[in-house]
Amino acid sequence: MLSKSHGHTPAYSELPENPPPADRERRRRPRATVRWPLHFYQLGSTETLQTVTHNLSSEGFYCVIGGKFLLGETRECTLTVPAHRPQSGYQMLTLHCTVRIVRVELLGNEGTVGVGCRIEDYRLFAKKGLP
Repeated sequence: MLSKSHGHTPAYSELPENPPPADRERRRRPRATVRWPLHFYQLGSTETLQTVTHNLSSEGFYCVIGGKFLLGETRECTLTVPAHRPQSGYQMLTLHCTVRIVRVELLGNEGTVGVGCRIEDYRLFAKKGLP
């Protein structure tokens, strides 16, 4: 059993037998590379910030967008998802999501940021397709 003590260098036998590779993926869920429409709502405004997802998992998504996003803040957004059941008569599904911002990285000097969002809650709406 490993013990935590300050100043203690673990003996060779205490080191993990198979340390994880440095480049191993840390995400818990597989990600799909998809470009689906995404709208973030501005608090206290009727304007939205529009972009598309870069990748998506069952827990969240990553996008690139212009605007101010703060690590840890909660945002409302809608994600438009293509329906994969044409026989149902619905062509698009809209997820209205509450997300927590878990990653923000400055990508350019014009206010463009990469934003990682964890989906905390969602409601699903279906839109009838045009004939």
